[in-house]
Amino acid sequence: MRRATRGVLAAVLLATAAISIRAQQTGPGGPSGPGGPGGPLETLRVQRSVYAIFGAGGNVTVQTGDEGVLVVDSGLAASAGALIAEIR
Repeated sequence: MRRATRGVLAAVLLATAAISIRAQQTGPGGPSGPGGPGGPLETLRVQRSVYAIFGAGGNVTVQTGDEGVLVVDSGLAASAGALIAEIR
């Protein structure tokens, strides 16, 4: 396996672990409160260009790179505007 591929795989695994841990801490449905259907957004830098965003009605993983931004979104459609603002 190429070194870059291993790095991306490791980053995705770390993001998945962070999301899983965060989901266990907040319980089903994620945090609630002001800021939209899922509550305020919280961003956690997982590794270099990989981030986990919590509170968009689900958990979102974002990877930034030279060719653009990859978003794996399990959040609610109603939180899309706040999520895009958080990513920018």
